[in-house]
Amino acid sequence: MFDVRKISMRSAFLSALSLVIVPISLMSCSRADSHEPAPSVARDAVSVDFTVGGMFYDGCANRIAGEIRSIEGVVSCEVSYEDGAAHVLVTDPEIADRITEKIGGIGYSITAREPVVEPAG
Repeated sequence: MFDVRKISMRSAFLSALSLVIVPISLMSCSRADSHEPAPSVARDAVSVDFTVGGMFYDGCANRIAGEIRSIEGVVSCEVSYEDGAAHVLVTDPEIADRITEKIGGIGYSITAREPVVEPAG
């Protein structure tokens, strides 16, 4: 049959484990891990807005944002599937071409909006 002591020990272990895992996972959401630019970087960055096609839900927007953030020189990125748009801060306006190539390469349509670049802040 069932050994009550084993079940109780297993429950106690899982409860203790959750006390460790939950705070760790919450720490990963802290500002230090956010994609907000540092104030000095944001002053030097330029803003580039894109029209993005082919997104159908948040997962698409998250994938595109992750791909854009992986490009060197991207300071921050916000993507909305509802608006079909991406707002990106970059250190150099030429990075817009790399963004277009990378996102187009994974199957989405993307074009920079005019005007392409404006000072950010």
